[in-house]
This record gives sequence, structure tokens and C-alpha cells, in this order.
Amino acid sequence: MTLTAQIVAAVAKHENKTPEDLPPLYDAIDIDALETIVDDVTTVSFRYHRSRVTIAEGELIVESADRT
Repeated sequence: MTLTAQIVAAVAKHENKTPEDLPPLYDAIDIDALETIVDDVTTVSFRYHRSRVTIAEGELIVESADRT
């Protein structure tokens, strides 16, 4: 599964939705840039739909955006 698909699936699960219910991930972040920096940076965090997505040391974390 691609990083993009993993993020969309994780956010959909967190928000109790299907991936099809969410807007395209590229509306929230430059996907090519994300894939490039994930390999070079320890932590990346951004908002997608109603969630805060963090990729830290290979772990994908999804939290409610209002908590951050």
C-alpha cells in the first residue's frame, strides 16, 4: 500500500468514514514533497480533513485536529 493510501485509510478509519468520503489528499499536502521528505525528516505533521496526521520515525499517527 502506498503512503498516500495508508494516510487516507488511517484518517478514514479515525473519522469513521470510508476513504471515498474524504477529499483528495493532494488538496491538503503536496504528495510528491511529502514522499520525498518522509525519507529525510524524522517527523512530518499536517492537517487533513478533520484530523492531524503525523509521520514520526516510520509510524503513522492520526489524531483529531482540535487536539493539536
